[in-house]
Amino acid sequence: MILQMVNTRASYIALDTEDEVLEAVEHNFFEIDYSVEYDTEKRFRIIFELEVGHKNDFRLEVDYIASFETSGVIDDTFKGSSFPKINAPAIAFPFLRAFVSNLTLNAGFNPVMLPSINFIKLAKKKESS
Repeated sequence: MILQMVNTRASYIALDTEDEVLEAVEHNFFEIDYSVEYDTEKRFRIIFELEVGHKNDFRLEVDYIASFETSGVIDDTFKGSSFPKINAPAIAFPFLRAFVSNLTLNAGFNPVMLPSINFIKLAKKKESS
């Protein structure tokens, strides 16, 4: 089966610099989660939910979607495989990383460099919870 990422887009962005919000950001933080949604028999999406806080600067929330197409029908075997849980998020994450870096830079802040993520470890954590 041939798999291809066909597009990415931010579906939600909130960049908050209000004093009341920044007072609650006591230290820099980074949180990420993702889910898989199946659109059609040959399309699925990885939906990232990202939250970044920089003390005294900003709090950023982003929902980011990466869409994939397959040459074959998505069946239960595919859904249970590592591709939608590990490989697809790992393929899409650099696009999210670049988006966040460019967004923060263009908004007048130091560009945020998101850390690398071990999607194997994250997928195991998601399965156990």
